[in-house]
Amino acid sequence: MSSRGVYGPGTFTDDKFTPVPLECKRILKLLVKATPGFTQDVAVLDSVSFVGGDYPIIPGPIKSQAVTAVIHAMAGIVGQEILELRGQKRSALTINTDQAGLYLASPVTFSVDGRDAVQLIESGQLDKLAPDTMNGAVEGPLKYRAMAIYPTKNPGEWYQWHGSNDPNPGLRLLGIDPDARLPSNDAAYELIKSRVSQYSAKELDMMMTEHGLCGCTCYTPEAWRQTSMAKVLARHPLINYKRKLETPDLPPSPFHGRAGPHYRGACSGAGFGRVGCGGHPRPEEELGGSDFAAVYLDCWKENIRLGLGQRGWQGDAARAAEGCRRGDSGIPDSLLGAERIRARRPPGHGQRARTGIVYLDENCFGPDGCWAERPGWQQIADAAAGSTYVMGRAYGYTNGECVLPSLPISDMSTGAVSLVAVLMALRDRAKFGGSYYGAAALTAYNTFTLQEEVGLYQPDVVAKIQEMWSFPKMTPEHHVYDLLFMLWKAWVKKGGLVDSEDFYAHFRDTAFGRNMKILAPIIQYANDEVNPRWITPPQPYCYNTGAIAFANASG
Repeated sequence: MSSRGVYGPGTFTDDKFTPVPLECKRILKLLVKATPGFTQDVAVLDSVSFVGGDYPIIPGPIKSQAVTAVIHAMAGIVGQEILELRGQKRSALTINTDQAGLYLASPVTFSVDGRDAVQLIESGQLDKLAPDTMNGAVEGPLKYRAMAIYPTKNPGEWYQWHGSNDPNPGLRLLGIDPDARLPSNDAAYELIKSRVSQYSAKELDMMMTEHGLCGCTCYTPEAWRQTSMAKVLARHPLINYKRKLETPDLPPSPFHGRAGPHYRGACSGAGFGRVGCGGHPRPEEELGGSDFAAVYLDCWKENIRLGLGQRGWQGDAARAAEGCRRGDSGIPDSLLGAERIRARRPPGHGQRARTGIVYLDENCFGPDGCWAERPGWQQIADAAAGSTYVMGRAYGYTNGECVLPSLPISDMSTGAVSLVAVLMALRDRAKFGGSYYGAAALTAYNTFTLQEEVGLYQPDVVAKIQEMWSFPKMTPEHHVYDLLFMLWKAWVKKGGLVDSEDFYAHFRDTAFGRNMKILAPIIQYANDEVNPRWITPPQPYCYNTGAIAFANASG
């Protein structure tokens, strides 16, 4: 049973509290039922063990911690199926829900030579360890507050303004000099608010759309569900993949060998690499690259640059095609397309010459619909689906004020959704052959967490979580970095959670320092021989300079 409207229009709140591990059991069956191609074997689902504290470690009423634990469990179940296809026995699966909560804070769950991420960032030491990847996007109060939630000219209506990795065009659109120096973040927020509040949310959406910039009305969950984009998105399952019937009908591609599913391929045994745009010229000077992560906590085999938007891009495009030709690359179809990749993989090129490919698109709003091409980030998805509205109501705001969820939750969780889709496609390719396409959307994840069947925590539970961890109150102007740091410092002060060595993996002599600690894989099997584990340490952005080689590292 649930109560309606506790956190505003279109919200559904539990009538009683269920401890997180038990709630994961229920949500697992709910999500599995809604996922085409996933096993419906109740015995398999019941065999998954969820362990951890009764209460979430994350503030607010949204069950983000439980849902992300469930998504990791689904990846682990498909991993069990892949083990069987390799000729190995299934291994019992355990998911620690507290560790899954820390996964949502991955950008700050690392340490280098005994100093944690927040200490490294606040001291400026991280700037010395990793290249500037953000093009000054958060440099100074004005640009920092170019990513915040602002009131519009209509009472009770709020807007998520997002400067993306180049706040300058958006600030100029508001008549603000991007190079103006303000004394504080508060002063910057007030200046931007004075300009944003001259427009309605609809006017702001049109302005941003016309100029290709990033922003979104802060909807209630009910208002979002009534939009045409939400209705189109609802036609797709959260974990969304399918066989591409228009591509060649290639034979099954069995998994070779009995090697354990190291986390280099997230239970698939594949080698993973990351392609960045590199170079980091200022966007207004030349089409180039930037990224908000100074340290990549995924352990790529290689982390390289391709300048597909810069002068001389043809050579890098050829390198990308070569990587696709040699392996099972997950390339968005907007870049090369399955048919072009397929055509560039000639017969007789190794064992994988006549196998299909698996590729997946991940964006903000979904694979189709009127907003499918609209730019977006985690904060945009939070605003669109109603997550920021729900968080604002949970903090006691009553005039429509919205507050970001406290971590990059939809970012991290949608990555896990993508993982499940890719693993299912690899499983099916091994069994049935062919090529596969998947799609994952940030807003789809948010929408799933707000549906009635999932439910929200009651206000007294939200208050208890807030008291347990002594979290500060969060407000509309807070940047996601502010919120990340707030939670990390609260966890450190409380003790116990971030100190658990069982949650971490260690590396020596990395590019960042002699001793590096990062969050270990969430999926844990009983058989250590097949247990997922990182086999390479994190690397700085575009660290490798050689040709693409990671694509053929599987097996």
